Amino acid sequence: MKPSSLAPALFAATLFLMPAVHAADAAPADEMSGGSESAAMSKTQQAEIMKRFDKNKDGKLDEDEKAAAKEYNREETNGRQNKARERLGKKALEKFDKNGDGKLDEAERAEMAKAIETDPRLVKRFDKDGDGKLNDAEKAAAREAFAKMGEKRAGKKD
Repeated sequence: MKPSSLAPALFAATLFLMPAVHAADAAPADEMSGGSESAAMSKTQQAEIMKRFDKNKDGKLDEDEKAAAKEYNREETNGRQNKARERLGKKALEKFDKNGDGKLDEAERAEMAKAIETDPRLVKRFDKDGDGKLNDAEKAAAREAFAKMGEKRAGKKD
């Protein structure tokens, strides 16, 4: 399967299925910083992080230790995202690859795009003009929102 033919399909599938994947993901990178953000983490998670990253054993994470923890979390998040993309790609192929050739042709991608654009969850969230469908500007807003969410989840915050 060519990556170039799958990329639009994966992006579209991401738009369609990202809310479920987003909810299932683990804690964001900020929670590993060791500061007040860590209040959302369980005591067990905090203890595991301290054990793993507190190299000087002073009971707190210095800047280098925080950086190492964040990098580890970023790599773990990327791994989860890659697995999620693979699952989404498989689901997209299962649902929309009508000819069974292992890739989405133009017609199959169009069918998937139509299914995504009419998904009630996306329409409810992004249909600003209330016409029950997503116009080009609303689709662009949806893509931007999901791109920002992906960046945030990957630890690339502004």
